[in-house]
Amino acid sequence: MILILLSFLLVGFSSSTCPPGTYNVSGSICEPCPPGYYQNVPDQIACIACPINKYSLFGSNQCINCPLGKDTKGLTGSSQCINCEAGTFNAFTGSSCIPCPNNTFSNAGSITCQSCPVGTENAIRDNNGNIISSIGSGCTPCFPGCYSDSYTSCLPCPPGSYSDGFGKTDCLDCPTGSVAVSPGSQECEICPPGTFSVNSTLSCSVCENGTFSGFSSVNCFQCPSLDEKLPGFGIVIIAVLSFLLAMTILVVIILCTGQYGNLGGNNRVNVKKQ
Repeated sequence: MILILLSFLLVGFSSSTCPPGTYNVSGSICEPCPPGYYQNVPDQIACIACPINKYSLFGSNQCINCPLGKDTKGLTGSSQCINCEAGTFNAFTGSSCIPCPNNTFSNAGSITCQSCPVGTENAIRDNNGNIISSIGSGCTPCFPGCYSDSYTSCLPCPPGSYSDGFGKTDCLDCPTGSVAVSPGSQECEICPPGTFSVNSTLSCSVCENGTFSGFSSVNCFQCPSLDEKLPGFGIVIIAVLSFLLAMTILVVIILCTGQYGNLGGNNRVNVKKQ
């Protein structure tokens, strides 16, 4: 049968009945069905287009299912099947390629999808972290402020924690005296002097009147009274002022005696008599 069909690929043949795989052009002239078409009934005037995800060769009396990892891209009358695109797969013959599940990927012509490693995801995000589309053939590291500790999409770090690099598998807790109020933080905010924080998920609170704090404080301290803060403060001030006055007098004496000499009668001017 095949040899007979091959002998008439380029020219028709005369027969009282056209066999399957051919069609009757006119009268007794038979032609082989073109690729993508078939005819399984003899002596027909036309061939039939192969349905979606099936194909045929020249002079076929039936269509063949597309193999695994291929389909006809929704077209009928196909003479060949095409590889599934990256990010899709086909695990059944004669069926269409379908997208890979979330956070998995595939190469072209795949029959299965592979999971993205931890710390990565199969997504393209905008500057606000929103997913725009999937990548298809690979995975990208989680952005700073996000993490992935399993085969799922990257998640924002919860309040009170942060991640400061790409591809993180977990988030770090904020140190004491610092806060990360919003989810997806890339760093923690250090509480400035005059504020404190006992919970890294809350904003830094302002110290009450009469209390104070330094950087990264978890509480505020009571301001001491003047006597407690500087014992003998008045005595210290008097001693300092006395020292400064004595030093000033000493400097004046040294300058006067050093530059002008003796301030007594040795500064007389001698007048020569004529």
